[in-house]
Amino acid sequence: MKYLSLAILGFSLLASGHSIANEQDLMEMQRQLNAETVSKPFDAGEAAKIDAYVAEAMKKDLKPPVVKTPNYWRSGYTCRDSYRYGGYRSYRNCRHYRAYYGRFW
Repeated sequence: MKYLSLAILGFSLLASGHSIANEQDLMEMQRQLNAETVSKPFDAGEAAKIDAYVAEAMKKDLKPPVVKTPNYWRSGYTCRDSYRYGGYRSYRNCRHYRAYYGRFW
């Protein structure tokens, strides 16, 4: 969490026109932030249950319940981002949509 705070402080100071760090320092802060983010485990709950739901829906050729792109969705998002905004059900629907159409919203 402290790396996130450092990154936010560094970027906000850069945005205000004050440069406290050179480009190499900023790249190092970003590397640390990325490493911290990637190292956190992701658990959407019952992964086996979601996999079974998607497999059963695909076997029955059921269309995903949500076909309209959610309001929070941004380019580059994945189902993991969907979980952050809508929880388990949103994540499950995203996985179903991805399996059915072969792409994200």
